[in-house]
Amino acid sequence: MKQEKINYSMLIIKATIIEILVAAVFICIFGLLMMILELNKIYSPLLANISISIATLVSSYITSKKIGNKGYLTGLIVGGVTFLIITLISFIIDDGSITTNTLFHLIIIILSGMIGGVLGVNKKQEKYI
Repeated sequence: MKQEKINYSMLIIKATIIEILVAAVFICIFGLLMMILELNKIYSPLLANISISIATLVSSYITSKKIGNKGYLTGLIVGGVTFLIITLISFIIDDGSITTNTLFHLIIIILSGMIGGVLGVNKKQEKYI
């Protein structure tokens, strides 16, 4: 059996792109639901957090499945990159202050990334006869 050389930095970049696309899809779906159901804007931050969490879980799942081991570490890295991107965008848009909401985002993103990573590694490969 020949071992494949894995380019980890390229996988993290691909995971980030996948994550942005998945988050955009979920934000559009939740925005459409808010418009159809005429929900108040109070729910926007909650739905944005859910979108980012699902996107982090999906991208770390795909990445760790491709790597095949250390899913928790892969999920931690993918979640960390996501958190850094979101925090930098937040600093640019807002005044640049760190609040308890920032800590909440860190915990949620890292946990969803690690869960996705563990699930991706532990996914059994389908066997064909």
